[in-house]
Order: sequence, then C-alpha cells, then structure tokens
Amino acid sequence: MAVPFLSVVMPSFKGAQWIANALNSVRAQEDSGIEVTVVDGDEDPATEQAVAPFQSDLNIRYFRRPDLATWQAKTNFAVAQASADHIACCMSMTCGCRAARPLCASGSRATRQRSATSRPPS
Repeated sequence: MAVPFLSVVMPSFKGAQWIANALNSVRAQEDSGIEVTVVDGDEDPATEQAVAPFQSDLNIRYFRRPDLATWQAKTNFAVAQASADHIACCMSMTCGCRAARPLCASGSRATRQRSATSRPPS
C-alpha cells in the first residue's frame, strides 16, 4: 500500500455514538490516500465495534488505550503513529456532524515537529 498523503487522527472516549458519523465524513472524501487512526480511551468495546464495519473500505488503525486519559494524550499518540506528512485532527464528537464536512484541523509534519520542540511561555 502506498504511503497516505493525509493521516486523520481521532481521539475517542465513549465515542461509539459519534464515531460512525466521523468515519462517514472521511469516507465521503472518496480518496484512498487517507489513513485514519482511532485511539480509544475506553475499556468498553462499543467504539471498536462501531469502527469495525468501516475497516473494509477505509485505511483504519484502531488502538484501545485506556492508559491515555486525556484527549491530548490520545491525540499525541495518534500523531506519533501517523504515516502521512499531513495530519488532520477529527474529534469524533464534532467532526462527523455533517457528512463530507471539512476535516477539523490540520497541519504538516514540519508543524508537528516545531510544536513538539517549542515550549510554552513561562
């Protein structure tokens, strides 16, 4: 499989009721160059079960990580897993509200590297 041009990261916690809409938003892009990384912080399998039907037609990697308590930790983990040079962060609760909605926030690998090395003001 070719390296994707865009990695969509989806941090989730008890997101089963929203994740299908978010994944439908990605599917509506009709582009095989998109990978999706779902990081689920819940021990319940409901979100994983909601993701499963999409795995046949989307490039999805699912991680159950209850040890990552905050959405920031889940997002950072997902970004570290990304293969593409460009990242879009799609919060499952807000991204999929309307099919084909533009992806929520994006940045390039260079932006991610700058962010990782910069320090907040004191």
